[in-house]
Amino acid sequence: MTGYTIKSVSEEGTYYLCKNWEKNKTFWKEKEFMTDGDLYKSPSYAVKYLKKVLEKMPGYATDDFTLVMCQDEQNCFVECAEVKAFNMGDEWEPKFQVVIN
Repeated sequence: MTGYTIKSVSEEGTYYLCKNWEKNKTFWKEKEFMTDGDLYKSPSYAVKYLKKVLEKMPGYATDDFTLVMCQDEQNCFVECAEVKAFNMGDEWEPKFQVVIN
């Protein structure tokens, strides 16, 4: 596997943002269920789709997010940067800004 995703840590556990979540019918997967097709080709795509998920499901905004890279042949996830989400709208019409620290 090679690509990028967002790791989310909450009280419920640790999950990874999966690509094509409309088709997969889930936003998040556990690490062992991630495949090459679940990863984004660049960090900017991973962040872009995190923002889209948060606008659909603003309750996730309290999670701790980390941009991670999965390197081919090593089959491991390497943490790259902390990601923060800020709701610039309100609870009725959320508009998130996602920032990489």
